[in-house]
Amino acid sequence: AYKKRTCTVLHTAMDVRGHDGFICTPKVQVKIHGDARKDFSGETWAFKFLPEHSDSLSTKYEPDCAEWLKHFHIHSVVDCWQAVANPETVKLDESNYSRTWAAYIDALIPTGFLFFFRGWILLRCVWHNTTSRKGALQATFGL
Repeated sequence: AYKKRTCTVLHTAMDVRGHDGFICTPKVQVKIHGDARKDFSGETWAFKFLPEHSDSLSTKYEPDCAEWLKHFHIHSVVDCWQAVANPETVKLDESNYSRTWAAYIDALIPTGFLFFFRGWILLRCVWHNTTSRKGALQATFGL
């Protein structure tokens, strides 16, 4: 759960990684109004979504990361959302993903592998039991 707050923009930055800076993660340093952190340390970094879902592979920045950051003017006040359970987490978009299909894929891939391997193990057990019984019948009745 998140609590809507307002944040003052202090600074913008972008982390870049990958070959030729292929993956970018824009971030905005903010001061949270009504900050819920007990050990208030002043400013913190806010991301579009959760940090692990805010790189350019996980979400779309229009038209790119640098242009998206230009919307955040120094000393401007913007809406932000602070996590209730972990107040260090601050995001700049109310939703969790811009590509909602990514949430389904994250769940479906492991489920698919689970069903595939359970089916494979089940078939191996059936095959093993069938061949074991056939061998036992041959030994018992001289077939």
